[in-house]
Amino acid sequence: MTRLVPLATFMAWFWWLAPRVGHRADRSLARRRLASHRTNHDAHETLVATQPSHVPASLDRLSAVARDAAQSMRSGEVAGVALSRALVTHAPGSHTMLDLARDLDRAVPLDDAFAAALARRRRVGSPDHETRFVSLLAAGTVDTLLTPTVVERAADVLDDLAAREADVRIASAHASLTVRFLTALPAGVAALALLTSGELRSSWRHPAVVVPCAIGIALHVTGRVIVRRIVAAVVESAHEPEGAASRLADTLAAGLAAGLSPAAACARLDLDPDCGDTARAVVVALRSGAPLSVALGPLASDAHTLHLAETLLATAHAGTGGADAATRLADHSRRRRAEHTRAAVAALPGRLSVPVTLFVLPSFLVGVLVPVVATGARFS
Repeated sequence: MTRLVPLATFMAWFWWLAPRVGHRADRSLARRRLASHRTNHDAHETLVATQPSHVPASLDRLSAVARDAAQSMRSGEVAGVALSRALVTHAPGSHTMLDLARDLDRAVPLDDAFAAALARRRRVGSPDHETRFVSLLAAGTVDTLLTPTVVERAADVLDDLAAREADVRIASAHASLTVRFLTALPAGVAALALLTSGELRSSWRHPAVVVPCAIGIALHVTGRVIVRRIVAAVVESAHEPEGAASRLADTLAAGLAAGLSPAAACARLDLDPDCGDTARAVVVALRSGAPLSVALGPLASDAHTLHLAETLLATAHAGTGGADAATRLADHSRRRRAEHTRAAVAALPGRLSVPVTLFVLPSFLVGVLVPVVATGARFS
């Protein structure tokens, strides 16, 4: 029994120190892991560029396409040529982007090329980052003309989306590594107990040791499965939902920055396949001849999109240019997206506390402490 006293002391010290060490280390490990994942993803895209499989372009690559094209357009290059060259350079593994580049090379009008790309994305499946990128460019194309300002605004939106997704991934990786570290405690302490205690090694087949260990392993596995599902659900919930105010604000800002009137910018909301039923109702009302104040009724009736309706009506009544309104809408979009991201990240610790309390910690108590105490009592 006296041999178990140093082991119990070490277990108590390890239980106090391990979470603190893990909390300091796992965030940096999460960042390194994400950076390594991004590098591997880019290398994979380069590898499959000549393969028949489709590799959707990431937000970083789409932003690079927009930045490169905008810089070339400011240097005097035609928009279609600049976009085509940037797409081939930065998104070589995406069939959708390469098809769009081929259409632009054939001198297809910009609005027709964007419409064809969006139609292809709708046939493929659910909207993604490529669809968002093309819809932003299409919303800012006026009479087949596209300005560098609209392309740069699209790049700003993609950069903001990438930053928000990175925040959620880092928070999720931080939580996952913390829980993984805690779930590794039972295995580490059990191995140490077997190495330092001859009584425990000689009793490992006894029911007083086998049964608690089996229960602890079952709790351990169950807890890890639940944690993994919770983290995946939080990451999924951080994505912008259909009809989100930030999505509508980005599309409206692209149209206003291109010089469109508020009514004309609203009529292009349905270019984004994920615009939502409220935005589609606005588009239908405008195309049926309703005035802007009436058509914006669905937006004004929703607390999340009320600011959009007020900004559009104020711009229409003032009769001024839409540049200021586009800036205000873009700022509103970033604030809404940041609030949505913070809400998703803030929900993670509370949701993880349930499996940690019900499964992770009991797996340590049942799978390690009970066999140790039972062995000590048996030999005493």
